[in-house]
Amino acid sequence: MSSKPGLANNIICLYAKFGFFEDAHHVFDEMPIEDAFSWNTVLSMYAKHGMIHLANNMFDKMPQRDSVSWTTMIVGLHLMGQFERAVCMFSDMIRFRAPPSWFILTNVLSSCAAFEALDFGRKVHSFVVKLGLGGVVSIANSLINMYGKSGDVDIAKAVFDEMVLRSVSSWNYMISLFAQSGRMDLPRENFEEMTDHNIVSWSAIIAGYNQNNLDKEALELFPRMLKDQSAVAFMRNRMKSSSPDANLTQADHLCQKTSQQMYKILTTHQAARGLLALGDYFQCLHTLISLWTAGPREPA
Repeated sequence: MSSKPGLANNIICLYAKFGFFEDAHHVFDEMPIEDAFSWNTVLSMYAKHGMIHLANNMFDKMPQRDSVSWTTMIVGLHLMGQFERAVCMFSDMIRFRAPPSWFILTNVLSSCAAFEALDFGRKVHSFVVKLGLGGVVSIANSLINMYGKSGDVDIAKAVFDEMVLRSVSSWNYMISLFAQSGRMDLPRENFEEMTDHNIVSWSAIIAGYNQNNLDKEALELFPRMLKDQSAVAFMRNRMKSSSPDANLTQADHLCQKTSQQMYKILTTHQAARGLLALGDYFQCLHTLISLWTAGPREPA
């Protein structure tokens, strides 16, 4: 093997890309001189493919760790659901005076939210403010999510109000949080202020009305959702991806049929029929939300 690490690093990357992990590690072991890139490549290979114990072994053996090493481990632990370990790893990172990136802070705050480590999350929030990163949208969204899951809606709202730039996710978080707290005037206000809605926005506001026994308001919104091209496109795509035999014509027919059913519910004077139709509608809505939950999440 050449004494220059460049060629070996390229071979390691190639093996890792195609899943030949043992071969990649063998090339690493045969290198006379490893550089930081060599270590981080093997570390990332294990972390990205869920072999967190092997990644941890590599991390412990590293002669020198940089921000890439810490990021790889913290994000890897978070993605594997080892939230408490991710938070502990972040504490070690700060203790070793390694500068955290906004990406690490976003993942750590999400880990704090996942295992309800609010006290530590508040410390991370203070750290974010000191670094001047409070305006980063993904970090602010993670703060809103963390405070919201802990039930501290007022602080979540304060973070939201201080945001200069907001993503669709920012609005969706607040709509969901307010709806869960039963304050439906606030999520509706946020919903109407949004310039763009996606399927999550519609699902959150309609489900919020349903959960708070405001069925009439939920039903009044549903036909509007079916006129939103982005929502209709989402439903059509999910139909096609979940059923090989589905096609756009079938999806469009389903949307039209649902619209007609909602109109009947809104105009019916027969309580029994209305209640039965409501049950069908909310089952449909539940399925819609489940589809989104099971699919790829929207970007922060």
